[in-house]
Parts: sequence; C-alpha cells; structure tokens
Amino acid sequence: MANSTLEQFQHQFCQQLLMAELDDSSLEFMAKFKQQFPAGDANTEARIRLDIYRNNVIHSLSCAIGDLYPVVKRLIGDDFFNQLAIEFVRAHPPQHSALVFYGQEFIEFVNQHPACESLPYLSDVAQLEYLNHQAFNAIDVEALAPSLLATVAPDQLASIVFECDPAMTLMSSAWPVENIWRENLTTEPQRIDLSKAVGCCLLVYREKFVVKIIDLNPHCFNFLQQLAAGESIGVAWETTCQLADSLLEPLSSDELSPMLSYLLTLPLFTNLSVKHD
Repeated sequence: MANSTLEQFQHQFCQQLLMAELDDSSLEFMAKFKQQFPAGDANTEARIRLDIYRNNVIHSLSCAIGDLYPVVKRLIGDDFFNQLAIEFVRAHPPQHSALVFYGQEFIEFVNQHPACESLPYLSDVAQLEYLNHQAFNAIDVEALAPSLLATVAPDQLASIVFECDPAMTLMSSAWPVENIWRENLTTEPQRIDLSKAVGCCLLVYREKFVVKIIDLNPHCFNFLQQLAAGESIGVAWETTCQLADSLLEPLSSDELSPMLSYLLTLPLFTNLSVKHD
C-alpha cells in the first residue's frame, strides 16, 4: 500500500464492500495483502475475507433501512423490501458516520423505482416515517413562553414572525398516509379502501419525548406553512386567504384568531420577533 494514499485505499475498500459481485478488481485490491496469506490459495483466502466484510456491511445497512421504514417494509413484505434495501445501500452508501442520519434518499428511491410503480402512495408513507424519525431525533429546544406575546404592542401583532421548533415539519399527500401508517402499526391492520380515500395535510412535531402527528385543516396547514417559512402573521394570513380560493372549504376572516390560538397551544414555536418594514 506504499504507493496508495489512505484516502485512495479507503475509497477502493468502500467500492469493494458495495459491489454486488467480486470481480478482477477485487483480486487486484486484495493482492495488496497477499503477504498476509503465506500458505494456501491467496486469491481464495482474499475472497473469503472480503466477502465477510461485504456481507456484514450490506446486512447492517439494509437492517438500518428496515428499522427506519418498518411500515413500508410491512406493506411490501420482507423479501421485496430487503431486495430494495440492498439495492439502495449499494447506490447510496452513508455519507455520515452516524446511522441516525442515514436513509432519507430512500424516499425518492422508492418513488422512482420501477418495481414500486403500482404503489403510488408508498413514497409518501416512507416520507412520513422519515419525518417521524427526524422529529424524534431533533435537538431539544425551549418552547415559546406565552408571556412573550404580551410584550408585543397590539398594533404590531400582525408583524410577528415565529421561530419554529426544529422537530416540527409539514407534509401533504394525495393519499391518506397517516391512516395507512397508523393502521400498519397495529397487530392486525384493517384494509383501507384507497378508491374512496382522500389526501391529508400533516403536522409532525414532538412534545417532550413523544412524536405526534396531526391531520390539519388545509387552511391551517397553509397558514402554518407560511409561518414556518418566516412570514409574519399578517402576510401568512393574506397568503392563506389567497390559497383558499383553490380549496373547496370556505375560509372567513374571523378564523384567524382561533386558528392562531390553536397553534400556540402546541409546542411548535421557540421564539418570536417583530418584523419591521
């Protein structure tokens, strides 16, 4: 290995660990270690030893994907899921040393995979599972103190901008993914008729050590989405009213106060400031 830098060696080793089949490049790589095999067939010994590493890496990473997406795994069955997970691991090796950050790309991988075309809701279920995982592992921060609102002058309330808890995320889907997810966490899930199902607008957040998921009213979802994007209360509400024209549910101006009051009862915000034009 004298002619190889450590970085080159690590790159070659990772390539070998993720290959579906050993080939001539594997033997060339293991030839670096032939002096470690003074007796017997060095090539055979190299294959055996490299296979042990390969099997351990692929198994541990595919199991990590299975732990992250248990409902997706249940929906498509262990065998199919394991095949997808192994294929994913080889195409998307970890980029971080901690497995807690691994697997987000699996959502798009499922969405684009030809074998999953007949399951159009599957990637959205995967997204909800990942958001649940992300919320659980988000950093702890102090929730907004209600007393801070009292420090804002009444004529400046519409200019308030909130900072959101890092555990909070939003997702919308054309499928009832929350119902699919919850049903498949039970021992004996019931069949859901997707031909009659409607979509959802989900809020995912953590309260203490419990991740919670709420299917919000579309108007409330749009309003919170604007607040999470850094818009002031006034601008967020104006945008929500504009978006209401494309929804079937009516929205009246007197719904702002109860909607905001409801959101403030949840641990979604960590701080506030007044936006000055």
